[in-house]
Amino acid sequence: IYDTGFRGGIFTVDDNFVSEPAAMEEILHGMIEFQRDNNYPFTFFTQASIDLGKDSLSHLVGLMRQAGFTSVFLGIESPDPATLKAMNKTQNIKTDPQDTVERLQQHGIEVFAGFIYGTDGDTRQTADLIVDFVQSNGIFSSMTGKLTPMPHPPLYVELKDAGRLIEGHDPTNNI
Repeated sequence: IYDTGFRGGIFTVDDNFVSEPAAMEEILHGMIEFQRDNNYPFTFFTQASIDLGKDSLSHLVGLMRQAGFTSVFLGIESPDPATLKAMNKTQNIKTDPQDTVERLQQHGIEVFAGFIYGTDGDTRQTADLIVDFVQSNGIFSSMTGKLTPMPHPPLYVELKDAGRLIEGHDPTNNI
């Protein structure tokens, strides 16, 4: 990328950004060295799971900032622990999303957040919780997608068997 002459922002898409912390640390050290040697030609933006806020991974956040990461998209999914449990998002229950957001922001990394709305337990109060979470955590950009089960996983099969899927409906999401 550098050899093409491009300078600017690069979005690295990796849903498993922190799944191999030792490997990620090594990559970040390489990025820091490259950025220093080349007068910081790039800024980086990535998406990561809420796991990034674990104490055991906190050292990666500082390295990310040194490497030129300026923003992270976090799949927060829901601020409601009961909804997270129903979604089987155990990693989002084990790590406090607010702590992850705060840790990133303290390092000067902007947080973009993604939420899912439409589980059986969601109510108007759930929507209000999402809005309150975004506002109280200084998140300037967030998106809430409707629950859209992909074909074949258990949720899809369950909803299809119960006659709860709308066939032929426009599958667009996040508009």
